[in-house]
Amino acid sequence: MYYTTWRVDGEEYKLRLNTMAAVQIEKQLEMGMSEIVTHITDTTVIVTLLWGAMQHFHHGTNMKDVCGIYDRYLDGGGDIEQMTDVLVDLLAQVGFGSKSKNAVGQKAGGQAAETFPGGLTTI
Repeated sequence: MYYTTWRVDGEEYKLRLNTMAAVQIEKQLEMGMSEIVTHITDTTVIVTLLWGAMQHFHHGTNMKDVCGIYDRYLDGGGDIEQMTDVLVDLLAQVGFGSKSKNAVGQKAGGQAAETFPGGLTTI
């Protein structure tokens, strides 16, 4: 299973976008994944993708929580360019595009990680 780790303020969040979360995101944003890609730098799209991706490992995290985490990310020096890297990897998890060269899958029995500036790690 592929997932991306997002580190914010010393906390680590595993992000996994599955099909159910993708459907919920599309309903919330009232647009399909192909249109979401064209709006990938919009704050609403970023936060909604993060919210959906957090549900697998951090079930019950609500939109207000994700907005607060994203604010801490920005306050800590994170930027849209670094965030776009992780969002592209999330979209690839549901078959939209391919995983980046930095994405490493976690296979049974082992894992590898690639850390990006700003605390983004793809595992």
